[in-house]
Amino acid sequence: MKLKLTEEQCRIIEFVKQMKRGQKLKIEAKAGSGKTSTLVEVAKANPDKRFLYLAFNKAIVNDASQKFPANVVVKTTHSLAYGKIVMPLRKKGPTFRVQGKITMFELKDWFMEHDALYKRYLKANPSDEAGTGKAYQWDSIAFVAARYNEYLNSDKEEHTQSKLFQELSRAIRDGEISYTHSFYLKEYQLLRKHPEIDKKFDCILLDEAQDTNPVTMGIVNDVTCSKILVGDSNQSIYAFRGAVNALATFQADETLYLTCCFRCNQPIVDRANFFLKKYDPTEHPFRAMRSNRPDGKSKRKSAAIIARTNSGLISAFEELLRDRTLSYKDIIFTRPPSEIFAPSLNVLKFQDGADARELAAPFRYFKRFDDIFDLKNYAEDTSSYEVMMAIKLVEDYGHSIFGLYDKANQCAVCNFTTSDNKTVTLTTAHSSKGLEFDEVALLGDFTHLADIQDELRTLIQDGAPAGDINSVAQSLYEETNLYYVALTRARSVLFDLTENGVEFDKDTLLSSLDALSFPPSLFFLPDETRKEAIKALSHPQGQQEEEKDA
Repeated sequence: MKLKLTEEQCRIIEFVKQMKRGQKLKIEAKAGSGKTSTLVEVAKANPDKRFLYLAFNKAIVNDASQKFPANVVVKTTHSLAYGKIVMPLRKKGPTFRVQGKITMFELKDWFMEHDALYKRYLKANPSDEAGTGKAYQWDSIAFVAARYNEYLNSDKEEHTQSKLFQELSRAIRDGEISYTHSFYLKEYQLLRKHPEIDKKFDCILLDEAQDTNPVTMGIVNDVTCSKILVGDSNQSIYAFRGAVNALATFQADETLYLTCCFRCNQPIVDRANFFLKKYDPTEHPFRAMRSNRPDGKSKRKSAAIIARTNSGLISAFEELLRDRTLSYKDIIFTRPPSEIFAPSLNVLKFQDGADARELAAPFRYFKRFDDIFDLKNYAEDTSSYEVMMAIKLVEDYGHSIFGLYDKANQCAVCNFTTSDNKTVTLTTAHSSKGLEFDEVALLGDFTHLADIQDELRTLIQDGAPAGDINSVAQSLYEETNLYYVALTRARSVLFDLTENGVEFDKDTLLSSLDALSFPPSLFFLPDETRKEAIKALSHPQGQQEEEKDA
């Protein structure tokens, strides 16, 4: 059956047919707008052109390889770099190996062998009460590792870096420190010329360009073939990992759009449009989405509960178990429980007086605080929502969190949706990216976007420093994007427990059931919550208040 293309898709295909070598095309593709299928049709319509599709990971490579025609080669940037940088080194000897990252112990041992660098960067902290300097030393090592990793993920030249970073790079090349995946990718980018790409391909396709890293973008910019960047600026949600929205800076010869959503029904699309138009602080023009699924009806039933934080996810899990709505085999996590429970488990250990070695590395900074109250004040002052929610969980559940963790380990873990109509996926908004479900519940731990916008307006009115204004504007952008990603995971029914949802219902008086020809089941919610949810979906809060006033 031949795919019926939209006018927007046809426009993109025709433009690519006319593209000359070196030309650049940017495609802004909204959630569920069929960007991958569009790229497949682009390749089919250009059988004489050779395309290189750059994928984020191996799983995407395996999936995309089955969809694209023979004139498309699907690779990760790491696989390109591995062949060019690592393979020649492996031929020199069987002992050469690559590891995930430089360990703190390996870095410490290297510093110990370089006395001048050790004294300059890892000197003991004079204010250390114990007089040992050990805690400060490990903090310093972690700081150096984090900053060096930022350099590896950048497109900057090595000669622009500090003597320490230049020495670290030399040490890795000389075998004093282990090779890492980030290092050989950086080495590949620093070549600046990539004839293995330029001679073999006519065009590069970079998907998910809104969340790429600068080192990958550096490679793309250096090749001479044509370039097509595809992504959604409003799905840029991984800045905390060092990702950047390449679409914002990519100087394209043409920008085209995909705004027709094949996933969500119109009420869900209306909600997405409402929040993007109202809260996106960037300057790029707003383009409304439209739905191509009038009733959002689906042949199967799948469901998800989406939280902003890991702590919110744990609360939902506890409620499901308490209500006995679902058994362990009916609940699916998208990430291992060891990751999801980490903030709460470490807060509880800190409260119980654990020393730094008993805490997971990302949470050892807890020991800088006198007690749980001191940590709570810090979390509130710095808007550290994950820590705030973790503390609240510890206050609510205490040591029973350990029991919940054991129960969570009995549930399935996978990173894709299921067609089983008696399972529910528990996921955070970040982990939900790329997934879709018939029915979705958004938990109430999402940030209220109006609060951030009010803070931004106050800073602007008060003439606050540009750095403060930009920081809050970035926060508004990221939180708006994250909420948009979460709500567009729903195909048919969205039950929104967030403050944003309350605001939408009051402002629009729209019901999520308006376009449905079938009732929602919301089988994954506890009985009482399910009844309230279906009532709320049928009569939004703003509508109920108007009925009372009438």
